[in-house]
Amino acid sequence: MLKKQWRRILVAGALLAAWHSGQAQPVYKWVDASGKTHYGSQPPPSDKDVEPLKLQGNGSTAKNHLGGTKPIPKDTQEMMQGMETALKKVDPKSVPLSCSAAVNNVRSQVTTMLETGQRNVQQGYTKAADFEGVAAKLRHGLSNTTTADCQSASGNKKLFYQCMSSDRNHVAGCGSKYKF
Repeated sequence: MLKKQWRRILVAGALLAAWHSGQAQPVYKWVDASGKTHYGSQPPPSDKDVEPLKLQGNGSTAKNHLGGTKPIPKDTQEMMQGMETALKKVDPKSVPLSCSAAVNNVRSQVTTMLETGQRNVQQGYTKAADFEGVAAKLRHGLSNTTTADCQSASGNKKLFYQCMSSDRNHVAGCGSKYKF
């Protein structure tokens, strides 16, 4: 159940990012030589097989409404899936544990997830009750994320904090890899 709720928050975050990207700059989709699909705000060096995504006003509707009333365009759904996959990847390069960096990264990312979820409720993409169920758990986790907690951590919790010491990792990836 918690896994589904995290997925909803990630998708909600991706939706807001897609919306902001659609407002501020183009988002590109391309397939590399090995057949892997990528998404980014900058096209790859080669213009071959690059398509800018239209994230708003394309008239398409999606089956997934995140429990809200507004439909999500198909291109946005594809981008959300790509972002979800990317957020769950953990940089294989290990960095030393830095409780200060780890706590700052966790706090920043979870705060962004909460703000994004709230915006998606306000914009009708998800129901307030669904968001609040997840948000309560995120707020609880946020209140327990302290430098002291990091310094006293052991096992997977310590590995989670070490993972979060890298600015390249996201709480979704480190949390999935190091469950505690």
